[in-house]
Amino acid sequence: MTVEELISEFRERTKGSRSQRECYATYLADSRASAGYKSLLRDIHYPIVGSRAAGSHIWDVDGNSYIDLSMGFGVQLFGHAAPFVTDAIADQLALGIQLGPQARLAGEVAELIAKATGVERLCFCNTGTEAVMTALRLARTQTNRQKIAMFTWSYHGHFDGTLARPAMRDGERQSIPAFPGVPASLAADTVMLNYCDDAAFDVLEKESADLAAVIVEPIQSVQPWLRPGEFLRKLREWTTDRDVPLIFDDVLLGFRVHLGGSQAMFGVKPDIVTFGKILGGGLPIGVVAGGARYLEAIDGGAWTPANELTPSGRRTFFAGTYNKNPISMAAARAVLRRLLDEGPELQALLNETSETFTSELNRWLQDREIPIRIEGFGSLFRFRGRQLDLFFYKLLLNGVYLWEGRSCFLSTAHTKADLAELTSAIQDAALWWSEVGGRSDASPTSCRAKALDKP
Repeated sequence: MTVEELISEFRERTKGSRSQRECYATYLADSRASAGYKSLLRDIHYPIVGSRAAGSHIWDVDGNSYIDLSMGFGVQLFGHAAPFVTDAIADQLALGIQLGPQARLAGEVAELIAKATGVERLCFCNTGTEAVMTALRLARTQTNRQKIAMFTWSYHGHFDGTLARPAMRDGERQSIPAFPGVPASLAADTVMLNYCDDAAFDVLEKESADLAAVIVEPIQSVQPWLRPGEFLRKLREWTTDRDVPLIFDDVLLGFRVHLGGSQAMFGVKPDIVTFGKILGGGLPIGVVAGGARYLEAIDGGAWTPANELTPSGRRTFFAGTYNKNPISMAAARAVLRRLLDEGPELQALLNETSETFTSELNRWLQDREIPIRIEGFGSLFRFRGRQLDLFFYKLLLNGVYLWEGRSCFLSTAHTKADLAELTSAIQDAALWWSEVGGRSDASPTSCRAKALDKP
């Protein structure tokens, strides 16, 4: 198959997805429609439009079946349409969607999260972006400081306060807006650092008096091969000594790599942690959790009409029409119950399965001197190499779905037969790419994953 033949076959097989973009581009502004745009592949540059999903598979509007490696951007730990989740949603739908009163399951879900992770208190919102935004506001409320330290290549959602990047101006390292439309004043309140780099502590020391928090994505979604255990423990010690809150953004991998989240995986307890994705079972959810000292800014503390407490401390503003949505709460309770019933063995087995799967593929690729490597953490992994666009399109033709961001996830719904089919599809795509679409300079960078870093 030539590149031209691949383009022709892809167009024909996915003409329904192409038609949707052609019909609705005038009305629908869609960032994914332009993600990773390459002029060579313009003719097939459009998102695959899904029609249904079950277990480890999705189907597009043309009826094509794919083994899904995107799994809802990491959401679907138990696969698509897991019966225990869909049943819980159906049961709650039959009762209506009560947005005015307190959601009847909110307290129970909060208690289950605390039981799984060891956090003291928490509040609910609707997305990971909202959760991070709220976590930073709580840290600033408690410390009465403004600056936030972040790390390059970490993803903390799409609100203005985290969209900054480092730049050198007049010989000094500064933070500037990462994208148009982000106010320079917000970028100026961020301190951008290099992850897993001890030089970061020199910068932190200079900024310590003004720091409201240090926020970190423990396993970076775009660099999951980094092993940050030692760095996180040093960061925890530094922030504790200077009374600077440490925030973990665990929206992506919370409950995926370990029942207790990244804090349990690495033995590092943050002051505040954000969760999301997996908890909602496919529905929108965000969680801001951590020490009671920080969460009291939401409601004044754990006071009730029956105890002798009264609202205390500095409180900040927090609201949202769909916070604690009854449908999301029902799905979250079902997910948490299943996670707690299964215990940490669920994640441990999935991590082991993923490691075996990627290791065997890497050996096959290396033996054939194909310059692609698969590296990741737990059940998250990415294909590494240069100019891999044609490889990913060949995977789609081979019945493997990856979204435009290219992060891959295995789920408990992926069977041994699925893994065997995936292996065959990846090997075929890699061979074709190396012969037709690969480049001689396509060797991955030298960074290699180390053994799993545990405390």
